[in-house]
Amino acid sequence: MSGTSISSKINPFHGGDGIFILLSLFHKHKTLHHLKQIHSVLVTSGLSHNSFFLDQLVTTIAASQPTHLAYASLLVDRIEAPVTHLWNSIIRAFSASSEPQRSLLFYAKMRTTGVAPDKHTFPLLLKSFSKLKNENAFQFYAHIVKFGLSSDQFVKNSLISVFSCCGCLESACQVFDESTQKDVISWTALIDGYVKNDQAVEAMKCFMEMRLMGVRVDEVTIVSVLCAAGMAGDILFGRWLHGFYVETGRVQWDVYVGSALLDMYMKCGYHDDARKVFKELPSKNVVSWSALIAGYVQCKRYKDALLVLKYMLSEHVKPNQFTLTSVLTSCADLGALDQGRSVHGYIYRHKIQVNSLLGTALVDMYAKCGCLGEGLSVFRKLLTKDVFAWTAVISGLAMGGNALDALNFFSRMLQSAVLPNEVTFIAVLSACSHGGLVDEGPASGIRKLMKGKRVEKIMGCSWIEVNGAVFEFTAFDESHSESDDIYMMLDNMFFQLKRAGYDPDTNLFGFEIDES
Repeated sequence: MSGTSISSKINPFHGGDGIFILLSLFHKHKTLHHLKQIHSVLVTSGLSHNSFFLDQLVTTIAASQPTHLAYASLLVDRIEAPVTHLWNSIIRAFSASSEPQRSLLFYAKMRTTGVAPDKHTFPLLLKSFSKLKNENAFQFYAHIVKFGLSSDQFVKNSLISVFSCCGCLESACQVFDESTQKDVISWTALIDGYVKNDQAVEAMKCFMEMRLMGVRVDEVTIVSVLCAAGMAGDILFGRWLHGFYVETGRVQWDVYVGSALLDMYMKCGYHDDARKVFKELPSKNVVSWSALIAGYVQCKRYKDALLVLKYMLSEHVKPNQFTLTSVLTSCADLGALDQGRSVHGYIYRHKIQVNSLLGTALVDMYAKCGCLGEGLSVFRKLLTKDVFAWTAVISGLAMGGNALDALNFFSRMLQSAVLPNEVTFIAVLSACSHGGLVDEGPASGIRKLMKGKRVEKIMGCSWIEVNGAVFEFTAFDESHSESDDIYMMLDNMFFQLKRAGYDPDTNLFGFEIDES
């Protein structure tokens, strides 16, 4: 529709029909070009200062496309006295975008104009803090108290969620305990917090307490608790939860609950049950297909994962970034370069955005398939290079024996203000080992850096069966009451392996190993 046809249909605005047509245009036309035309009509018709129509325009633009946010922000700037709702519309859009930090900047701008936030503003901002894992949420809490919204349950639930995402479970629990009206969202936020902080048992305990309190359980709660059961490998609890969900009388399976069930069974090693759940799903979307593929990858059934992708495509379900990341992991560990390149081609043809997660998977696949040059090409094109992307390159160079190049990339990583993690240090020390630099300056410098960053070497953790009982222990641990018997059995096993000709490769360890 042209600009002329839009204006001709809604002028003059003095009649009810014109206003009705204008309101309908907000819903029909979502492109920035058409929304700008509507704005121009508002200006020429003397309605550019009408708060109702401006609210409609800003809200529609902000909700349409992330790329339109700049124009929506400009409109708010030109409004003489924008109300809180308008600011919230922009903050909501930024918090849901790939640049959530801009919502915080917009809030600061809102405060400089003297506009007060309301109970809807803070949950939106807390969502941004959660996505950014920004611990400044603690300081932001003072604003919530200042405006008398610390007792609002909607705000409290958001605080529980953001504190959990930032790894501050103690603060999340404190907010939860202080809540006088704990609803399903409060409980689910805390359960999800335990899951995100790898405290699966606490998440399951929290769920049982929730049930004892008689709080209604919804699908989001079930998904979080199933994730906890899978993390803990607790098949008994997982099966009970499966039965509990069925007994609640759901007429039709929720596809997200079904996908979580599938994932739980896979993580617990019950692959047949996972396939059965998948087959029983009335509708299979990208989430359920991705869960099945990821499950096969987790249990190292890489060929099955690739086969499921083939079936998925035959059903005309388009894989997303998560699906393709799992598939590339399969290609990497199989050394299936041709299939990996085929997946890369699919990404290119379908214009799928290569985020850090997918880019890292591509780099890792090419490195493990012996084509690091192609992996480096992917790495250079990444808009955001996080610690995982850098580590994938460094690991690939270390595997290829390119010690100096690995150290060079590590140096560039530090210059880019990206903090290394434990895996990065292991990759760098592996490069030093392969390059014969273990006792020289580079390795010594890395160890000093590890100490400066307070990175501790991760001791090996193992399980061993003695007289029918399973014992857990860590390397060099002698605190266990049965440690003498455990180490005697280990020495015997290692002796038998040596006799059989086994020669262990200790190059990947970041510390000296005595092989005598």
